[in-house]
Amino acid sequence: MMALAASDRFDEANQLIRSMQKLADGSDTTHKFSLQNIGLPASRGLLAFAQGKYTEAVELLLPVRHRAFNFGGSHAQRDVLSWTVIEAMLRDGQYGRARAVLNERLELKPSSPQNWTMAGRAYTGLGQSKAAAEAIATADSLSA
Repeated sequence: MMALAASDRFDEANQLIRSMQKLADGSDTTHKFSLQNIGLPASRGLLAFAQGKYTEAVELLLPVRHRAFNFGGSHAQRDVLSWTVIEAMLRDGQYGRARAVLNERLELKPSSPQNWTMAGRAYTGLGQSKAAAEAIATADSLSA
């Protein structure tokens, strides 16, 4: 889904979502649970993000980020999902929400330059220039 959405192949992305829905509808196994609770919302959220529908992306992806480990994938892939939620919040002007999610991420990964950079953007959006500068400085020192 990420590749299709990122390359603006929206018709193919929608076809994939329809196929996933059909599989979920016809299954009584864990596949149904995984698709309905993780795979479909994540796919729809990633597609919404790629289409610039940031409010929709946040609402679809935010609940999935803590369940994504059930679907497999690497830690890096799950990080990308969390960063996509945060980026959608930032693009949608949801700076307070973004800061709250970033506070969680910074507790778990305080040495992530990406987390600090995004925190700087959230603080900027909130008009907290001193906190923004400190976050960006931290990101820069971690990247060096």
